[in-house]
Amino acid sequence: MLTELSEKTRRYRLVLIDESHNLRNKKGKRWRVIRDYIERNDSLTVLLSAILDGIDQVIGVELGLTNEQQEFFLNFEIKYRMGSTDDAE
Repeated sequence: MLTELSEKTRRYRLVLIDESHNLRNKKGKRWRVIRDYIERNDSLTVLLSAILDGIDQVIGVELGLTNEQQEFFLNFEIKYRMGSTDDAE
């Protein structure tokens, strides 16, 4: 169980939290540790289990991707992970 993070823990500008519904207890240690990390590092946070729809667009905007890069990002799973061989665009 996550109970603490060292001050030397690597800093990330964007923190993606999956299964964030597990952090509902604001008195819990996990919630406090993650909250402290985010505040200490001024990180942007995306709660995956809260907003699965549209997550790709949010990340693309936050990362400053061009329209072409965002389109690639949005179609990555279909084109590469699901084995599509149709390269026509």
